[in-house]
Amino acid sequence: MSKNNCTLRFFRQSLKVFSAVAMLMLCASMVSGFSDVKAPIVQPEGQKPIIETAMTMPLAQVAAQGAAKTIWTPKGYKKYSRVLHCEATAYTHTGNNTSLGFKPYEGIVAVDPRVIPYYTKLYIPGYGLAMAGDTGGDMVHHRIDVFFNSRSKALQWGRRNVEVYILEE
Repeated sequence: MSKNNCTLRFFRQSLKVFSAVAMLMLCASMVSGFSDVKAPIVQPEGQKPIIETAMTMPLAQVAAQGAAKTIWTPKGYKKYSRVLHCEATAYTHTGNNTSLGFKPYEGIVAVDPRVIPYYTKLYIPGYGLAMAGDTGGDMVHHRIDVFFNSRSKALQWGRRNVEVYILEE
């Protein structure tokens, strides 16, 4: 193999490595938390490296970020802080206002305010997005009542065990 062919082949290989590292650096520069680390790129036949710096993210920072707790809702992904396992019973119009003084509507949930504070945003799979806006005599610990506009929907829901996601909003 002639010297020119060998040089051309080495140049093509170096260009591929250079392109890959340049792309990595470009992508990494768009994400915060990356830092320069000296890491020689090994070339064929012990040749001198073209680029000696690559971008990496420190493992401690990755561990500190943790995994975001999110749930898919009808309004997209929502962050939540915790999940409660509750017994949910359906209720409908009684002619009374909620304990906070407004007329009930779908999306209002009766809770024990010592467990779930009033005005807390919730997501309940099978029911949807809700707000803690009522209470009742039987709302103790992990029991909730979900409001429905019609008696037939309330009967269809009945009583069931649900996961209640406390949303961060």
